Amino acid sequence: MSTVKTSAPGAVFLFGEHAVVYGYPSLNASVSGRVRVEMKPRKDNRLEIQSNGLGREEGRVIREERPKIRAGKRFSYVVKAIELVFSEIGEGCGLEVKISSDLPMGAGLSSSSAVSVASVAATLLLLGEKVSPERVVELAFRTELEVQTVASRAGVSVATYGGFLRIEGKNLKRIPDLHVPGFVVGNTGIFSATGPMVRKVRDLREKHPEEVEALFRLMGTLADTGLSSLKEGDLKRTGTLMDINQACLAALGVSSPALERLIKASREAGAYGAKLTGGGGGGCMLALCPGKEKEVSEAIRRAGGEPLPMSLGGEGLLIESE
Repeated sequence: MSTVKTSAPGAVFLFGEHAVVYGYPSLNASVSGRVRVEMKPRKDNRLEIQSNGLGREEGRVIREERPKIRAGKRFSYVVKAIELVFSEIGEGCGLEVKISSDLPMGAGLSSSSAVSVASVAATLLLLGEKVSPERVVELAFRTELEVQTVASRAGVSVATYGGFLRIEGKNLKRIPDLHVPGFVVGNTGIFSATGPMVRKVRDLREKHPEEVEALFRLMGTLADTGLSSLKEGDLKRTGTLMDINQACLAALGVSSPALERLIKASREAGAYGAKLTGGGGGGCMLALCPGKEKEVSEAIRRAGGEPLPMSLGGEGLLIESE
C-alpha cells in the first residue's frame, strides 16, 4: 500500500466535561472542523511528521517484538497512536506523516482526539489491518490516556462515530435525527492543553472528594435532562441547563476570565445559555442562540474572542483514500 488518507472531526461537550472522566454521563457532538492525516511507508526506520500548525519533526522506529518510537514531544498524540498500533500488531516501519487541521489546537474542540483517531486508523490501514470503530476508539483512548495520564472515551468516540453521542464510561449511545441549529462557538485564542486541566480537577477531587463528586453527579444529571430538552425542542430550557453546567465548571476551577467574558457577552446578546467546552482554562465556549447567531457572534468578537463558523453533528472518521 502506497499512501492512506484519513480524517476525523473535532467535538464539543454540550454537557458533562470532566465528570465524564469519572464515569458520569456526557452529551457530545461532532463539529464540522476536521483533522486530516496522510501516511505512507518508508524503506528505512525514520519517522517524519509535518503539520500545517506545528512544523516538522523526525524520529526513529525501533524494530523489536513490540516496536517503539523515539521522537520528541511536539507530536506526542500522533507518535503514541502509531506506536500503540505497531505494538499491538507486532510490526512497524518507517513512515512519512502529513497532518492538516481546520481545528485550533488546545481550544477545547478535541483536536487531540481527532488526530489520535485519524492516526490510529491510518496506521491500521497502512499495515493491512481491520479498521473497526471499536478498535479505533480503544486504541485512540489508550493514546490519550498515555499522553495525558487521565482521559475519557468521549472525544475519541465522537471523532470515530460523529453525530451526537451520550457517553457514560465505556457505554455510548448514538442519538439519531437530532438536529439542533443555533449554536455559535467562540474562541478565546488562549491555548490550554487538556492534560493539565484534567489533572487539576483530579487534584481537587482528591482534596475535596464529597464536594467534587456532588458536582459530577449534577453534571451527569444535566447531560440527561439536557438531552431530553433537546429532543423536545425546549431550547430555552437547554440553555438554562448549559448555564448551570458552566457554574459547575467554574466551581471546579476550569473556567477563566477570558471564557467568562465571552459567555457573559453571549448571554447579554440573547443566547439562551453558554458554557465552556472541553478542558477549559482557555480555548472555546459554546452558545445556544437560535435566531441570534449574528448578534452573538458580534458580541463574542467585541469581547475579544473569535466566533468560529462550525456546524454540529456531522460525519465521524472517514477513510478518504487507501
